[in-house]
Amino acid sequence: MIKFQHGYSSGARFITEIDRMLDTIINRMGV
Repeated sequence: MIKFQHGYSSGARFITEIDRMLDTIINRMGV
């Protein structure tokens, strides 16, 4: 259970980073 929770935590952090990168790219393009 703890191992699953840790995996979910890293996955959520990864998704957050991707979301932030996409947001930065969109802002730079001026869309």
